[in-house]
Amino acid sequence: MADQLDAIAWARVEAQRLEHSTVSSNGELASARQLLAEQAPGSAFVDAVSIEALRGATWEETGPMVAGVLNRWCDYIESGMGDLQPYAQRYRFDAATDLMEQVQELLGDRAVHPAVPVMLAGAALEQFLRGQHAATDEAIVGHPSIAKYGVALRKAEMI
Repeated sequence: MADQLDAIAWARVEAQRLEHSTVSSNGELASARQLLAEQAPGSAFVDAVSIEALRGATWEETGPMVAGVLNRWCDYIESGMGDLQPYAQRYRFDAATDLMEQVQELLGDRAVHPAVPVMLAGAALEQFLRGQHAATDEAIVGHPSIAKYGVALRKAEMI
């Protein structure tokens, strides 16, 4: 979180500089592009400051345009929107939560064999780990399993 706060502070200062300067080369925008590429990879923020997106803009227009993107990114993060999980991660978390609710109900039902809620708990754990894994670039070799998700998440330093 401290790194993100530093990034926001830097982005605000850089945006202010760009708003009031005439950019004379793409090199002057490199640090802003790099910050967004690291902090918001694959996002519309990165796309908005790409060379292709700015093609045709004058140098006088480019600085304020990139400044606007930096400020919008800061606003986005400060509003809490940056903490939203990707869809695959969210729906797997929801599925795991639903399964664990069923586990709770089954644990109290004496007519159900104890292995049933244990199996469902394992399925919930796997769904949760799979959702967490979706947010990483770590590859799973072979058939996915709880153990393999655990290894990949440890490599990604998520657990």
